[in-house]
Amino acid sequence: MDGRARTERDDLPCLWVLAGVLSYRLCDKGYDCENCDLYRALGGGTRHDRLPVAAAASAGSVQDQVNAYVCRLVSESALRLDRAYSLGHFWIDDRDPKHPILGLDGHAWRVLFPVDDVVLPKPGAWLKRGGPCGWIERRHAVIPLTAPVAGEVQAVNEAYRAALRARETSGSGDEWLLHLESHEALDHLPDLLRGEQVLHWYLGQIQLLKHYLAEATAPVAGAQLGPTLHDGGAPAPDLEAVLGRERYQNLVDEIFYTQT
Repeated sequence: MDGRARTERDDLPCLWVLAGVLSYRLCDKGYDCENCDLYRALGGGTRHDRLPVAAAASAGSVQDQVNAYVCRLVSESALRLDRAYSLGHFWIDDRDPKHPILGLDGHAWRVLFPVDDVVLPKPGAWLKRGGPCGWIERRHAVIPLTAPVAGEVQAVNEAYRAALRARETSGSGDEWLLHLESHEALDHLPDLLRGEQVLHWYLGQIQLLKHYLAEATAPVAGAQLGPTLHDGGAPAPDLEAVLGRERYQNLVDEIFYTQT
């Protein structure tokens, strides 16, 4: 691993800092939370079954590439433990439970970058929990969005939609998409994740991404993780360019369609 990749990794905040549990700590494991004693201690000792697949030969170099790429890709995607999250990658700010605010988490935006359009329901539309509430267009793919709660759309963030279409932002995950008037109580909905549940779910998403990256890189000795930007070797944020079309579509399917 070169000095640049190591520096990027050393500057990354711990997952527990992103979640607001710790005030300051740097990650020295490249988000390899599975083998982190601190993560297991704060997370109740839970270990996760999915591991990145990498051939034993050159596993170190492959894993270094994967970790450096994932770290850069998600480094500005913050989790907020004062919000609920759905398995469909919506976050829900329900501090005013009668008027929740919905957005899509930063991890989803990074995986889908670049986005061509985000189609959302108009104000006045009624949403059914688990029903459709729009879709994301990305090149040849259309990714449906599923409403995490039932309610009436009060407002749509058209400025953010325009910025995504113009590729002025890759999606920080902190911008809202919809304001709703809720049709149901949100504090005990079975499909919403809160607190430590969010951390375990997010770790699973990181491991899934690492799995696909390692799988794409391992078969070719000395392979590099896809095209780089023109800023001195930083990995390109377009995951499809790294994984290839078929493998990328499989990743998107697992993230957005396999909601377990």
